[in-house]
Amino acid sequence: MFVIPSRANQDRVWTGRVGDMDYIMVADGHGNNKCIDQLTVMNMDEVASAANPILEAHARLSGNLYGSGATFVVGRRSPTRVELFNCGDSCMDLYINGKHRYQSKRHTFNDPKEVERTKHLVRQILPTMAPLPVSYTEVKEVLSPTGYFNTGEQLVPSQSLGHNNMTEIVPDYYTCEVTPMDHVRMVAGSDGFWDMLVSTENGTAKELAEHAHRQWIKKWDYMWHGRLHKNDFGGSIDDISVAVYDDGVKEFPSLCIPSSPLTFTVDQVHATVETTLGGLRKIDEVVYPTHKVFFLHFNPCQLTEVHRKVYAAAHNGLKLYYSDEWFWTLKRSNYAEPMRAVDDLYDLWDKTGDYYTLYDTHVPHHVTTKMTRFLEEIKK
Repeated sequence: MFVIPSRANQDRVWTGRVGDMDYIMVADGHGNNKCIDQLTVMNMDEVASAANPILEAHARLSGNLYGSGATFVVGRRSPTRVELFNCGDSCMDLYINGKHRYQSKRHTFNDPKEVERTKHLVRQILPTMAPLPVSYTEVKEVLSPTGYFNTGEQLVPSQSLGHNNMTEIVPDYYTCEVTPMDHVRMVAGSDGFWDMLVSTENGTAKELAEHAHRQWIKKWDYMWHGRLHKNDFGGSIDDISVAVYDDGVKEFPSLCIPSSPLTFTVDQVHATVETTLGGLRKIDEVVYPTHKVFFLHFNPCQLTEVHRKVYAAAHNGLKLYYSDEWFWTLKRSNYAEPMRAVDDLYDLWDKTGDYYTLYDTHVPHHVTTKMTRFLEEIKK
């Protein structure tokens, strides 16, 4: 996760893990700080675990939040399901096995459905314009309507947490089934990120946020009163926040060769498995009077189609050929942890030796998030 604060430092990002479910969240505060301050100290593990995290966060807000709100987007991934929730003009991209699957809806008054939904809440909608990129080089004035609510407040997003529920939020929800072997990538960001037209197919949260920041400060082609100008938004840069969940690097479960002829050695098994899958960390050998059992343990590595097929087939037993005459049967070890994504620590590993030796010397990223939240609470 990564945030580049600019105008009001009101963007917040959370990542975490609850049981077998991973989540990412982005909130973009606006108005005064009351709403975003309350979100900052919430127990986001509890919020993320709710049936609808956005409705849960909204229900936990308290006090007079006139003039204070936040957009909110949540993505969560369990072994068999991905779920996306969105309220406001923050957004989420979803990729599965390298292909773009879905982008959450940005709630604005450009959407006829949102205009209809808010008719009883909004006094008028003015066709205000805003300078925004329309290509990688050009900025134009584009329609960005402003809703004037019956309460006297005005907003560009048509839905928002806070504001004493004046927008009557109806979060968008998207879900799809996945398997533990699927590569899932979710990218969440505030409007300060999405407005800069940054591709989300690759890159870390830090890389994507810094790319958006470079877009904000560069000189754009901008036609104004019939003349071409170079525009950099007058030095006014919106907050940029990005959270990325990408489980392309996996902690693979151990595999087992439950019965092997006594003549085979660890070195022979290692050579064969390394050629097929790669990333072997160690092999445990158990010798019986009539056969050997080998347990294969792996360092985390990039998920490939070969891995996906091997682990799917290994549930019932998979033949691994040593030669034309000999093969072993591979099965998932009953004592192995299920496949899941690796923390950011993988990027610090030199890809040699035992990854878990390094892992044991660091605090996992999701634990650091909880520690930060605790420190924010005690500062109050």
